[in-house]
Amino acid sequence: MTFAAIIMMVIAVLGTSCTKTQTEPAEPGTAMVTLHLGINTDETNDTTYNGGSMTQWENVPSGTIVKFVVNSMDLQENPNTTYAYDKLTYDGTVDASGDVMVTLPAIATPLSVEVKFPDLELEVRRERLNTLTGNNEVITETEIFTKLDASISVWDGAVIIQEHNY
Repeated sequence: MTFAAIIMMVIAVLGTSCTKTQTEPAEPGTAMVTLHLGINTDETNDTTYNGGSMTQWENVPSGTIVKFVVNSMDLQENPNTTYAYDKLTYDGTVDASGDVMVTLPAIATPLSVEVKFPDLELEVRRERLNTLTGNNEVITETEIFTKLDASISVWDGAVIIQEHNY
């Protein structure tokens, strides 16, 4: 009798236990981001045709690497708050025209992407007055340019084009 009761309890437990259905997260779509990066490395050309002052931006050197950071939690429609999601990093390389283009994962809901700009050590052309001769002369000095991180919003199918200057 006890054995029969135990068997019936095991059958009851097995019959009423539930299994959790595993669902695969949806594959994200993509967004295309193009940034044009300018920097003022030639201050001698910062004038307009009538002599007014106006910054003329040169292109950031080709080969410069810009990092794009996406929190993978933002790629989930219903994220699990107890899960430690990864930060996904994508590198973009500046081309000869000063543009960096990168394809990033995105979903229908807009998400924030952090853009990290590197510090650049470059030669800068400047004009200064030579106090001995009384004439202006062009000099070249090395300068470190820094740019704060930026945040851009992307979504599935977006084509983002922005200009950023150091």
